[in-house]
Amino acid sequence: MAFSLTPPIYYNPRSDGRGSATSRSPNPLTTSQQHGFTRMKKTIEKMVRLARLKLPEKEMERFAKKAGHIVEYIEKLKEIDTDKIEPTSHAIEVTNAFREDEVRRFENPAKILEIAPAKSDNLFEVPKVIEE
Repeated sequence: MAFSLTPPIYYNPRSDGRGSATSRSPNPLTTSQQHGFTRMKKTIEKMVRLARLKLPEKEMERFAKKAGHIVEYIEKLKEIDTDKIEPTSHAIEVTNAFREDEVRRFENPAKILEIAPAKSDNLFEVPKVIEE
């Protein structure tokens, strides 16, 4: 399936009765796009409010437009036939690079305990991190 990234050609009527073809619509958003933009703008406003941010109206509109373009692109991707493509969890083949855990005796514990900021017997002392 091929996707066209070129803008559609619109007929632009002029006030003198002569029309012309243009690649830009007189209103750049269709009714459904305007509805989606309004919905996206409300979502952006909600996220800004929840994050306790203060953004000028122009910035929120800019973010809403960008998010709208992302959603449109995702909708285009949904049109691609992926029935014959096997699902993957990674883009490339990945193998486990970790070794198995194995218990080994450390030969010289006194040497490593010399650099410990705090120690007790043969153990490292660390600050308490979990509250009871």
